[in-house]
Amino acid sequence: MEGLNKEERKSRGYRTFINKKRYAELIMKIAVECEGTGRVTGLDFWGDMVRKRLSEIKGEYDENMLPGCGLYGSRDFGDGYFTDGLHLDTKGYGILSRGLYEKIVSTWPQMAPDLL
Repeated sequence: MEGLNKEERKSRGYRTFINKKRYAELIMKIAVECEGTGRVTGLDFWGDMVRKRLSEIKGEYDENMLPGCGLYGSRDFGDGYFTDGLHLDTKGYGILSRGLYEKIVSTWPQMAPDLL
């Protein structure tokens, strides 16, 4: 499998996956740098998606075998996360909406629905 994955890492699909991962990580780095303003916060949506899927399959975080990476031996995200590999489906939107709600209320408690 190691040899197959060496070739798979050169594929367009894997490179696209890694670019999405790096983009998400850089966005979180920028968010952390700006949080001191009190006007910016970051939602680690990418991490939330990965952690949710790993909890479903009772998997451990392995930087080299993340869900959806497309490597042999890795797991995909499964039904409900994406409609087409990019656009969110029911589970994906659920993770996003819960994450946004929790992040907003924990960062700006005055924005809690019962206080508006």
